[in-house]
Amino acid sequence: MIHIPFRDEERALFSVDPHTTSLCRTRFEVPTELRWLDSGVFDTQGIRPDPGGVFMRRLGAVPGDLLLKVEATARLCLGL
Repeated sequence: MIHIPFRDEERALFSVDPHTTSLCRTRFEVPTELRWLDSGVFDTQGIRPDPGGVFMRRLGAVPGDLLLKVEATARLCLGL
């Protein structure tokens, strides 16, 4: 989930970058080895908005270096 703090007048939508164990080996996948997730990838082609109320519980935190790779890959995928 990638987001910045929302202001009161803004919609609270979170950008979710899904994790999958079904690899396609594209340039838009970021490999992960986190103890709280099965081995797989974050698939930036699958980014979607979700309202905050749909999340059940926090599974863990993505380390900063991995998050930077996910952000860079998301920018590439979105052409930013």
